[in-house]
Amino acid sequence: MTRTTKIVIGVVVAALLVTGTVTVALAQADDADGCAMTTRPIARLLKGHFGRIKQLRQDLNVTAEQRGEIKGIVSEHKQELREAAGEVIAAKRALREATLAENPDEAKIRAAADTLGDAIGDAAVIGSKVAGDARGVLTSEQIAMLEQARVDGEAAVDQWLSEMGQ
Repeated sequence: MTRTTKIVIGVVVAALLVTGTVTVALAQADDADGCAMTTRPIARLLKGHFGRIKQLRQDLNVTAEQRGEIKGIVSEHKQELREAAGEVIAAKRALREATLAENPDEAKIRAAADTLGDAIGDAAVIGSKVAGDARGVLTSEQIAMLEQARVDGEAAVDQWLSEMGQ
């Protein structure tokens, strides 16, 4: 699996995680002791994540030609991507329903989790095709920037996990 593939897969997974995490973070904006959301580790993680994405977008300096080629690549796989995303979303919802059931059943929860894992795997395979094609459009410098962004993002998540344990 190429670095670009790993990056695309990481971005897809991160986007799914961020969506859920943002919802939770916003729902808990202020807790009983009046702690503002901005002082929480999750808020700092999200703020840093979006800041890194914004900066990366500027630093990559993708040309109009590159952008057009990448858009074409994504368009070629649009139906596959749509179907895979739909499967992931449906499986995620099924897992949530199994987890939050009035009488949770461990076997149903595990089966739903397995289905979600399979759906994510299928989406990752499609993402790897798109990433492989897109890699040919980017310069080696742009690819290196994406790799560094992935490393930085993982370090931020590791820091967040460390803070959560305290």
